[in-house]
Amino acid sequence: MHRIRRPRHGRRAGVGGQLTWYAETDRHATTVCAHHRPGVANLGDVRAIDRSQVPPVDVLTAGLPCTQ
Repeated sequence: MHRIRRPRHGRRAGVGGQLTWYAETDRHATTVCAHHRPGVANLGDVRAIDRSQVPPVDVLTAGLPCTQ
C-alpha cells in the first residue's frame, strides 16, 4: 500500500518530475512563485503563449482563477 501525502508547494506524492515553466500574471503570485522556484520561467498570460516557442512538457495542469 502506498502512502499519499498532501501536496506541498505544487508537488504531488509519487508523481515525480519537475516544473518546466508556468504562466502567471498576478504580481503577488509571481513574487511567491519566483521565491519558491527560482530559475523557472514565468510565461505570463497563458493566452499569449506561442506553444512552438516553449519547452515541451509531458503533463500540463491548470487551475481556475481564485475569486474573492
